[in-house]
Amino acid sequence: MRKELTWISYTLLSSVLIVYIVFGNSTLDFRFRDTSIILPSWGWTIPVFLLLCFVIFFFRILKEGFISSTRNAVFLLLGFTIIVVLQILKSYFYLLDNYLAHGQLRAVPVGGKAIWYSRNTLPVIVALQIFIGLALVLVIYFWASRNNLKSNGNAHKD
Repeated sequence: MRKELTWISYTLLSSVLIVYIVFGNSTLDFRFRDTSIILPSWGWTIPVFLLLCFVIFFFRILKEGFISSTRNAVFLLLGFTIIVVLQILKSYFYLLDNYLAHGQLRAVPVGGKAIWYSRNTLPVIVALQIFIGLALVLVIYFWASRNNLKSNGNAHKD
């Protein structure tokens, strides 16, 4: 248990450092018509933390050979959570893309729109969702086949 808490602590620290290095202590300010949306940079810590946890769990599960059922279940839950978070981000960027295409965006954050947003954002999010989905299928397949072999081995012993 202590080893798992150490991994989670280092992952959280890494995600905070990554977000701080990339975004600094700034905000992203959007103005749509009469509405102003201010996103603090620390709000990106949760998606980065989930993604880092997913990658770390994936490599640990591959290294161990799908032994721990608890770790596999946490990995699957984490993967589905990331897919949902990416879907929410994708819908947000799709809305932002429509505003950019129709010229309804009134103010662009400091540095210009090329720095904080690119039209490649939506395909990257879709590619991440596909990659995560394939990783989930891979883990489910090997976890199920390992459990199937274990149950068949116990049946032959009786």
